[in-house]
Formats: sequence, structure tokens, C-alpha cells
Amino acid sequence: SQRSHESRLCFHRVLPPHFASFVSEHALTPPPKSSFLSLEIFLSFGKLWDLVVWVLSFLLFCWQGFTFPYPDGAYETEFALLFIYLLIEPPRLFLGSKGNKTLTSGPLYASIVLAAYVLFMHIYYVAGQTFITRCDYAINVISIVFVSAQSLLALTQAVEVSRTLR
Repeated sequence: SQRSHESRLCFHRVLPPHFASFVSEHALTPPPKSSFLSLEIFLSFGKLWDLVVWVLSFLLFCWQGFTFPYPDGAYETEFALLFIYLLIEPPRLFLGSKGNKTLTSGPLYASIVLAAYVLFMHIYYVAGQTFITRCDYAINVISIVFVSAQSLLALTQAVEVSRTLR
């Protein structure tokens, strides 16, 4: 152990002065912050919740289509939004998880942008849908809270990653 300590001292004597100052300056820099566990948990449960939301919404739309007298074009538009949701939500969750795990802010910001559409869709289903059942209302309010929490955590992580990289 005494010999290894001496060899380290000799090694530092051999280093050029500008390199030694660089090493000592950056040796004390904290490593980048790790991924947010809470964001990853919210995104993982978000995948399960989205499956439940989509299946329940699909079944509700089928039932509503047979039960209620929709105006021309309204049923098709609202039903189509459900399939657009299916195209946007999985990439949003993937980008959020990727940005969180790799500590890159780009995918996190892209996930937040996609969350804006998802939030719009849930708000539409709560306030603007032609026929709003209690089940629709409950599912979409829970989803609004869930997507908002995921977006806030993603924004917090993106800002933290941006600060760390500076």
C-alpha cells in the first residue's frame, strides 16, 4: 500500500502542469444526476393505465354509438380521436422513458410536446364530447392528472439534465 501511494505521487509529478490542473479541476465535478425513479414509475404505470383507458373508452364508444343519437359526423370524429390517441401515446411514453434513462433532454421535451395533444384529447373528452358519461368523465379526469404529473416530472428532469450538461 505504501508503494502504490508512492507510485501515485510519482505519476502526478510526471504529468504536465496544465494537465494536472485540468484533472484536479474536473475530478471534483459531480457526476450527472441519475434518472428520476418517480418519472420512470409514472411512465411504467402510464403504459398500463393507457391500456385500461383505451379498452374502456373503446367499449364505451361502441355502447354510446348504439345507445345515443349522435349528430352526423360527431361519432366518427370522436371515435377517430381514440385511434389517434393510440398512435401518439406509446411514442410519448417511450420518448419520456428514453430521455429519462439516457439523461438526454431532447426526448423529454418531445414527450412533453406530445403530452400537449394527449391532454387536449382528455380535456375534450371531459368537456367537449357529444355525450359524456360518468365513466368517461372519471377515466379522463384521472388521465389528465396522470399525464400532467408525468409531464411535470419530465420537464423537471429535462431542466435538470440541461443544467448538468452546461
